[in-house]
Amino acid sequence: IFDSSLYIDSNSNKKYKYLEPDIFAGGDLLWKGEILVSAPELIIEVLSFATAKYDKTGKMDLYKSIGVKEYILVSQDGSVELYKLQNDNFKDYIKIDDLFKSEYLNITLDFDKIFSLVRNKFN
Repeated sequence: IFDSSLYIDSNSNKKYKYLEPDIFAGGDLLWKGEILVSAPELIIEVLSFATAKYDKTGKMDLYKSIGVKEYILVSQDGSVELYKLQNDNFKDYIKIDDLFKSEYLNITLDFDKIFSLVRNKFN
């Protein structure tokens, strides 16, 4: 229900909870089969009524604990919040009006353009 799953290691029979972010990116991502075992620099979650509270609490705490550097929450009303990891804690959110340039990755996201494309496609 919270966009998470249970992974059972067939070698040790240990159970691990893992999350499936909506979007993630990183420079040197480490994979074990289909499971990402290193922290991405950037995670984007699209909020829904059912998941918004968990995305802003439980997931945020988990992402912080593994060292995700930039965490973006996108609301369906078009608002975008950015949280940056500083001293092992997410800095208070910064509202993103249109462009976001990652400090860690060579990417720029134009949220104004993204929302326009989505509105045009579904309206």
